[in-house]
Amino acid sequence: MACKIQFFAGVEELRLVYDDWVSSNEGEINPGDELDTDDLNDEWNSDWVLEGDDEALTATTLLNQLKKERSEKEFRKWINDCRIGFSPAGDVLVVANDHKIAVLTRKYQKSKDGSEEIAHLHHNWSGCLTDDSRERISQIVVIPIASQLRSSQGGPDWTCIVVGFTSGYIKIYEQGGGLLLSQIFHDDPVTNLKCRTCPSVQKHGIFDTTLEELIILYANQVVIIEGFSLYQCLRACRNQLARAFAKGTAPDIGNRATLAYRKLHLRYHSEIRDIISCGCVKINDFDYFQSITMTNSGSVLPRDATVSRYITAGGDPVVGLYNEADDKAPSLVSVFASAVASKLKDAVLSAASGWLGFGQGTSETERKNQKPNIENGCPLDLRYGLPDDKRVADKIIPAPNSALAVTVDNLARVLLIDTETGMAIRIWKGYRDAQCGWIQVFESSNEQVVSQSSRRGLFLIIYAVRRGILEIWLMQNGPRVAAFNIGKNCRLLYTGHDTLGVRLGIQNDVLNPRGWNSCGCLILQPDNVLKSIRIPFYCSLSGKEGAELRDRDTLKELSQVLNRLIVAEIDEATEHKLKDRLTKIFDSFILPKSFQQAMSAVLNCSKVKLSVLLHITESLKINTFGKEAKETKRIHLTCCIQQQLLHFYEALTDSKCGRLESFTSADTIEGANDIDTEEFTKLLLSLNRYHEFNRKILGQSRESKHDFSARLLDLITVSEFACFSFSMKHEDRNDCTKDQIPPALLNINLKMASSSGNGFFPELIAEYLVDNCQDLWKVLSSMSNETTDVETMNEDVWIKEIVNLQNALPEILEINKLSSYCCVRYIKLWKEKKEVDISKLRSSIYVLQRMRNTTLKSGLSIKMWRDYFEKEIHDITGLMDKVGKAPKDRLCRKISGMGEDAVEEFLHQATLLLSVISTTSNESIITVSKSIDQLWNETSGPNNLIDDVLVEKSGNPFIVKLHQQLCSVLYLIMTLRMRSIRPSTLFDTKSKEMFFKDLTEDIQKPHIGDDASFVKARTKFGLSVVSAITDSLPSVTEENVSNVSKEVAHATAFQRFEILRYLCDTFNGIDKNGVERNIVCELFLRGYDTMAQEAASFIDDHATLGQRLVTVAGHRLAAVLFADNKVQQNVSNWSNLPPHVYNWIKSQETDSSIVCHLPLRDTLAILQYASRILPEDSEEFTIANNVIEAINYIL
Repeated sequence: MACKIQFFAGVEELRLVYDDWVSSNEGEINPGDELDTDDLNDEWNSDWVLEGDDEALTATTLLNQLKKERSEKEFRKWINDCRIGFSPAGDVLVVANDHKIAVLTRKYQKSKDGSEEIAHLHHNWSGCLTDDSRERISQIVVIPIASQLRSSQGGPDWTCIVVGFTSGYIKIYEQGGGLLLSQIFHDDPVTNLKCRTCPSVQKHGIFDTTLEELIILYANQVVIIEGFSLYQCLRACRNQLARAFAKGTAPDIGNRATLAYRKLHLRYHSEIRDIISCGCVKINDFDYFQSITMTNSGSVLPRDATVSRYITAGGDPVVGLYNEADDKAPSLVSVFASAVASKLKDAVLSAASGWLGFGQGTSETERKNQKPNIENGCPLDLRYGLPDDKRVADKIIPAPNSALAVTVDNLARVLLIDTETGMAIRIWKGYRDAQCGWIQVFESSNEQVVSQSSRRGLFLIIYAVRRGILEIWLMQNGPRVAAFNIGKNCRLLYTGHDTLGVRLGIQNDVLNPRGWNSCGCLILQPDNVLKSIRIPFYCSLSGKEGAELRDRDTLKELSQVLNRLIVAEIDEATEHKLKDRLTKIFDSFILPKSFQQAMSAVLNCSKVKLSVLLHITESLKINTFGKEAKETKRIHLTCCIQQQLLHFYEALTDSKCGRLESFTSADTIEGANDIDTEEFTKLLLSLNRYHEFNRKILGQSRESKHDFSARLLDLITVSEFACFSFSMKHEDRNDCTKDQIPPALLNINLKMASSSGNGFFPELIAEYLVDNCQDLWKVLSSMSNETTDVETMNEDVWIKEIVNLQNALPEILEINKLSSYCCVRYIKLWKEKKEVDISKLRSSIYVLQRMRNTTLKSGLSIKMWRDYFEKEIHDITGLMDKVGKAPKDRLCRKISGMGEDAVEEFLHQATLLLSVISTTSNESIITVSKSIDQLWNETSGPNNLIDDVLVEKSGNPFIVKLHQQLCSVLYLIMTLRMRSIRPSTLFDTKSKEMFFKDLTEDIQKPHIGDDASFVKARTKFGLSVVSAITDSLPSVTEENVSNVSKEVAHATAFQRFEILRYLCDTFNGIDKNGVERNIVCELFLRGYDTMAQEAASFIDDHATLGQRLVTVAGHRLAAVLFADNKVQQNVSNWSNLPPHVYNWIKSQETDSSIVCHLPLRDTLAILQYASRILPEDSEEFTIANNVIEAINYIL
């Protein structure tokens, strides 16, 4: 995608403004331009009438044509003569001429087909700004004002229009026409208006461009208004105007604030037509000593002075450079103080005159007509300039970074000026009446967000009006990167500033993050259309990097075309346009690699027909023929090969069997194998099972061509399965046609199969199964059965297809080997999108757990741990040790690329994987054959997955158990969101030294004693886990919880209890019975009696459990019998209780909120169970029996 001029907005109503302003006598013609009707009827004119016309051309028709042409000519002249300003935000366009002004604002309208919204500039307001015929509009500038809201991020809030008059007045309006401010600074006409704002991205250069200011140029005087003063004053005036409109009164312009400004008298420059401000710069040593040499010693600036630099354009000299020392300019505080003192003085004198009777004779009208006092500017001498007696510069336009500027003069020259030195560093000739602008582009993945570190390219836009050509030049000494023929009656609009007050409205470290100035340079065409200029960043680069960026941009354009093509209806006209568009895109590629990527993308699009592909390859083959460039030759060769393959594919999909048979001989196919490209895939598409060669017969032959054909048959069989899997995924079981190429088949070719090792087929088939099959394990299970009934095969087409494939390739599709490849495919998909595809990780472990071959199972699980789990577990462990709790979502994403929920599931799957390793390490070894098939065993290529798995050793039981303990601890902390716990505190020093060593490393188990501190920490951790698990269960008395949610919660709690029991079994010194008793008691307290009874079966010490259960039952009885909301109902129950039972239940009353209010019968069952397991001579046994009798009496 090269530079282009694209539609920005329509300005059709600009013609309405012209018709409204220009009072032309359309019915009259000037005497010198009148037409003689006799001349129209003479013999010479009649000879020009064509034979067969119904009537001759009349004088009225010619008059109408003449008036229309004259009107168009006057309109084009009016566009070039009037003053035009537009907002850099692209939402406001202002047109002014003489006394009148019109404001057009942007609105969006639906296109004719309704597919998109198109911007149009509609007439918003127009009017006459002055009644004095001698006062005319001389200059305008449109400035968007930044919003102070932080959420707007520097976006414009409203727009002001600054208008300069020939009388010297400066008036500022809002876009609705309301006058905000009127002030005169000098009694000469306003020559120019310039606004300098803080750039959206700062450049670390010689100038400090962070200050904002409005510059007003008179004949030899310049007025500088600081941006902060202007911003605050305009906001105050706008608020005053809004209050006046709300009250329905006329706004009082006379009482509004005045602007604080600096006024300079620019000396030693004969004629000044334009001026720019470059910002502040510190004087260097060279400039200091040069100034001593060239100027008087009295005017030499201090050696370390900071100056504001201004560059003027005009005549004698052409370019002048002025330096204003900052210490000469009054500070902003002093300006405000002076303004406040002046206002206070006027108010005091006005009040005093009213009290004492003075000033009664001065009327309001006389006071308004009184001319203000105009002060002379502070003299500023010319630093140096570019002298040329015959040259006069009309304009000077600064670059966005203020390091460069360009001037346009009367001798058809365009000069590039270095603003640091004031020197002309480049010149363009033959550009009379040229119009110039600048565009700065950035290297960024997001066009709306530009960072300070982004690379940028600067381009100069030159519109040669006399030739009607718009040129784009790379700065400073770069070439012309593009040229467009746009016509001779256009106008180039360039603002040169951005939104005012960006630094005041948002944080200082965020400068215009949304890039509001996206339309700093526009083209106004005579057909009432505004167009913008798009320049890609790669135009600022050269060499291979520029070519890569250009191809990347072209690939994006191709992707957009293909995406729109998916939802579009294709007819003959659309297909013809598509051919031309795609041919143009492919012709712009520079690198063959990009060309091949583009071709693959087009092949993946089902809407692109084969005829379009053939047209593209034919056109490119012709365009690249005979070119000497190396890259072009490679593209030409690729086109030739691609065209041959497409023609062959067309023949294969043809219904004529003769063409197929002529191409299926081994000699012919073997000859096609000489094509040196991996795109040989296309000949294998859509071959059916009617191939006449038998694989076994061909395989037994010793001739190389038969061996080749046998391999080809295997590849054809796999291709058919791939086509089937693609159609099943897209719910389209029809055979592939020549206009639709399944993406799954694009990577299959015989050359790749022969050079990818003997694991090519299992890996490829596993990829198709995992990507397309929904119930993979069901399909794999059918492969392990020696006999699969016909009914099952007919019901499930996947099983039928995979069984047929297994019968054709029995050794290649061995169930355990294929399952191994499926596990790896699943986990690779998870690795690409860790959080989105967490289910792929779960499926991988699920298939691994159900593999029957323990040798493959053990080696594969260890390989998976090393490649996909070990590093992430190491990082998560370090993170938990650092924060001392379960990390939040942000930290999880930073350290592992997964959210907290995905990390929880990842840790659970890690515990399951280590459990598989621990189980298989103790089982006997089963011999596995490395052979795949006699046809493919001798193929070259890397080792396959099975070879890598079989070289793995068995896991070291101690290291495996240690890592399983660690993963279990991490999982419990993460899933329960536990706090104040560091995993490393649960392990001794010797164990921590073994962390993240290779699981197969042969080391002796170190002696680990039962340290009391570790035992205490582990027991405390176990009890905390029990409380956290039971707290996560929903309340049994809550009615809003569905049964499904309760079942899920029960299953999750059971899973967590199992992991906790594993830790209790493997941690040294931990009191397992104590943890189990705590589980039972916590479950009983929350009303999960069934789960508690199941958990009680794991406890050996029944006496202690019985004592705890009596206490739990007492808590539940107290919660029911002494409930605050049921006092009256329980009075009768209290009266029926024996005193000692009442006192005991009362003593068990607790403030804990976890105790559930459950029926007495359920609690009675707990007491009965406790009495059965308690010794008869214990005190708790007596209490339990007494309470049982009392409760039975109540019930």
